[in-house]
Amino acid sequence: MTQSQNVEYDMYERVIKCCNENTATVTLNPAFQADLALLESKVAEINRLLGLLESGNAHSETKQDIKTAMVAFGLDVCTNLFAYGLVIQDKAIQKLSKHTKTSLGTGKEEEILQRCQNIAKKARELMSELQTKRGMQETLLTKFEESIVQFKAIKPEPRSAIQEKSTLIEEMAKAFEGADLAMTLLTSSAVNLKGIADDFYARFDKATGTISPRTSTTKIKFDVTDGITNEKITDYQYESTALNLNKTMMNARSLLIPTPHHEGSDFAISSEGYETAVKENVKIIKGKINIIKVVLMPMKAA
Repeated sequence: MTQSQNVEYDMYERVIKCCNENTATVTLNPAFQADLALLESKVAEINRLLGLLESGNAHSETKQDIKTAMVAFGLDVCTNLFAYGLVIQDKAIQKLSKHTKTSLGTGKEEEILQRCQNIAKKARELMSELQTKRGMQETLLTKFEESIVQFKAIKPEPRSAIQEKSTLIEEMAKAFEGADLAMTLLTSSAVNLKGIADDFYARFDKATGTISPRTSTTKIKFDVTDGITNEKITDYQYESTALNLNKTMMNARSLLIPTPHHEGSDFAISSEGYETAVKENVKIIKGKINIIKVVLMPMKAA
């Protein structure tokens, strides 16, 4: 759920709890009772969709955890390799191992995997030198190699699963629209309890009134185009280490995404048949729609 949806959902739960604790009062007004039943049905639908989304996220979360561990081990190995390259003045080793968290872990999966495998292979060749001259423990390299094997073993999430997730998110938005309508009706019928159940009405009003005021949402919109034809590209993947994002966009309706405020964000945008584009230190302005223009070059042209 988005931040605003979380706030609304908390309010729905407070209101329903308040009403369920005062069932006798609820039945005093048939319209209020019917409106409450409508809200409860909409919240039940939201819970059903939440369950489906959470089960669908299990695969991507597991893969992200393995990737995070692989990048962490890889950076430590790179630190040792780079220092060794400086000591022996080997520019090839320095170039291979000069990585940040962003440069090591962004791009398509096969690119990340190949990058890490090359580093692990070179470190294995130089293990004895790294151990004697830099004090690197072999267990670090072993953990890095094991995480590479794990990352390689997990197959990419099927395209159908990604599309299904996108559909569920759209259904969730509609469910919240229905719950918001039900909440509006419930609030309007509640005023008829004034003078009949004033104590309950005060508690009900408090449950609806403690919702935090909405603030402008910080959003990012990617404007991705083909570097040769200038045509829009809507089928692409973007990653951000700073924002902990890893998503696939499949249609124009999904391009607008909420994100927390972060001034020095990094992004890697990739699409099948194109070279990966990396944007670093992108300033995200809080409370605004931040449009990031990205040009992807076809592989044959690049």
